[in-house]
This record gives sequence, C-alpha cells and structure tokens, in this order.
Amino acid sequence: MIEQNSLYRDLDGLDNQCWHYVLEDERQPIAYARLIPPYGDHQVVHLGRLVIHKDYRGQGLGRDIMVDLLAECDALFPQLDVAISAQAHLREFYRSLGFECVGEMYDDGGIDHVDMVKTAA
Repeated sequence: MIEQNSLYRDLDGLDNQCWHYVLEDERQPIAYARLIPPYGDHQVVHLGRLVIHKDYRGQGLGRDIMVDLLAECDALFPQLDVAISAQAHLREFYRSLGFECVGEMYDDGGIDHVDMVKTAA
C-alpha cells in the first residue's frame, strides 16, 4: 500500500475464512496472495492481494503463484469460476492465465482496476 501510494483501509472481514499463500526465503516473506472461497450469495472463488517484494519481482513468481492458486481452485471448487480485481495495467498478464474482463475500469484506492473472471473448465 505504501509503495503504490494507495493508503486505504482494506478490512473486509474475510481473512479468517481464506486460504493464505505465503512464499518465504530464509529471512522474510517475499510473496503473498489469498484465496477466498465462495461466501454468502457469491458462487465464485476470489483471488486477491497478490504482492511480491520488490527485490523478487521480474523472476516469474507472480505467474508461478497464480498457476498454483488456480490449480488449488480447480481442486477445491472445480465447478466455480474464479474472479479477481486486477490492476488495469496487468490485464494482459491475467488474460494469459485465462481471465477475461467483465466490466469497466474503476478506481480502487487511487489505482485503476478491472474485474476479471476465469470460467470454470
């Protein structure tokens, strides 16, 4: 949040029911993402908060993490679509993983985002 100059409260109350993906080296966490199972009226799996420490970017970790998370979604919820709120400049990255845009761009914490969905196989 600080690096992207996007200081906002991101308290959605869902962390306790999520799966948390943390990648560490010997000293510290270097990447994080979360998988939000279907909840309430939402019959879709959500992926979010994909972050990679700046010293580890450009090594393909984002793709590796997303491939792992999508495999986990397929194993746990094979009949459900997977949704993300993607930073707009990463649309092509997510398209390469099978996601499609489902709406217009919007501002989220001062950063342009777009909702994207990967349809269940």
